[in-house]
Amino acid sequence: MKVSDPRWLALVWLSACGGSDVQLPATSEGWVGDIVREPSHFTTLMNETGRDGWIAFHKNDLETAAGSFTAGPARARAEFALGVLQSDLARMSGFAHERLFREWELAGALPKGPGAPTIAALAARCSGAPKEAWEGWVMKAKGGSADAFLAVLDTQEGLWPTADAPEGDPLAHDPFQRRRVLHTQARNGELAALVAASGTPLIVESEPGFERKFYDPCVHQTLSEAWFGRAAKSAGVEGQDWKATAAVWAKPETGLSGTLFAPWLTSADLTAELTTATNPGVLGATMPALDGLGVARTSTEDNLDEAKDQARKFTEAADGWRKALGDTATADGKALLDDLRLTDKVRQEWLTARARQALIENRPQQALAYAQLAVDATDPSVGVGNSPGLLAVLAEAELRNGHTRESLDAVQRLAETRPEVIGLKEIIGDLAVLEGLSRQGDSKEN
Repeated sequence: MKVSDPRWLALVWLSACGGSDVQLPATSEGWVGDIVREPSHFTTLMNETGRDGWIAFHKNDLETAAGSFTAGPARARAEFALGVLQSDLARMSGFAHERLFREWELAGALPKGPGAPTIAALAARCSGAPKEAWEGWVMKAKGGSADAFLAVLDTQEGLWPTADAPEGDPLAHDPFQRRRVLHTQARNGELAALVAASGTPLIVESEPGFERKFYDPCVHQTLSEAWFGRAAKSAGVEGQDWKATAAVWAKPETGLSGTLFAPWLTSADLTAELTTATNPGVLGATMPALDGLGVARTSTEDNLDEAKDQARKFTEAADGWRKALGDTATADGKALLDDLRLTDKVRQEWLTARARQALIENRPQQALAYAQLAVDATDPSVGVGNSPGLLAVLAEAELRNGHTRESLDAVQRLAETRPEVIGLKEIIGDLAVLEGLSRQGDSKEN
């Protein structure tokens, strides 16, 4: 079993961590303490907002949750989580495409034809890379069938136009144009067609003996924007201001709908984090409720020991907190605590937010430590034990640490329930093959 295998880490973790009397202060118990000490609050919320939606949300079945809730804070929570997930996938897609195409180019094995540089340009553009990161790829692709499409990158601020192509558009009968229309529809709220099309290659080029397929690298960025837009609408917020959307959950009148199963324990935690957060996915990483536990970041370096120490301290606190709650709760409250694994949920959400923050701040070793320690290895697929966001963050952390095969494994688990991940899975699979061939070549030379 490899050292980077989450199962190995779990064994080490269990052997290193015993019981603890450390716990969160009662004033910071947030939504967990609320429903454990007053189970009637949980029952009331289920009756008022819909039990099916919360069951799906707890199972990390976010689309079902969003479809089960009526418009309001609870529905916005599920849609916001989907926005964060797709943003994670978009960021990883940009990194994976850049690594694959650069290594192809360095090896002198870049596929002939405009397909590869076209996809490389799109991937860089859709992941938010600066113009210099993709304009070279645009020039390499010029002269091919995608020439008119690539002109969009040169001349338009936005990648995809906001309306269907006018009559006479040179792309009117081109597969790029058809895909552009689907991206426009998704941004206007109609996501299903783009998700369905994401399993179909955007470009197919014939090679001797086989066909090379390239998938749409922009699907995740568009879906992210679409889900954040939906979340804002459900929360009653104009535009796509994610901070304004999240601020709705901190309002007193929102109550438990804004915190239940969230990475943040209290509405005060959320309000405090919104003043400094620069990315929607890091909410929950620096909760004031955790002050005094010794888990505040002390370094901007990629210090692996620091990440492990902070994760250990948080786990010890969560264990002590769970024991204290269980010892004083009613039978109904203890059933909620144990059956819904509430403190495990808080711990995983915190570790996931920490891992995502580390990735964004270019601390890949810390990101991998946090993500691996968050995984429930007893059932590694998406479900109650593991959120899709955690698997996406884990896959990116593995990839950024050079563990391409392990990254592919996490993406394959995501692909079991997310058809739009097929293109990302193919790219990482191609990268794994290329790296394998490179290692074989080195071995033969040696």
